[in-house]
Amino acid sequence: MLWFYYVTIVDCLLHIGWTRALVTLKLERRLFVFIWLLSKESINEIKRNLKYHVL
Repeated sequence: MLWFYYVTIVDCLLHIGWTRALVTLKLERRLFVFIWLLSKESINEIKRNLKYHVL
């Protein structure tokens, strides 16, 4: 039983590289989308403010 746990832990450590890479990619993509939406929103806000200032 102990041997099984040891193998599982080693297996997890070997796979953690791949998992971490995948998770990082997913997080980066989410972050990129979030920043993109945020910047899009900010640009609209700036445009709105400029219109008010011009008027």
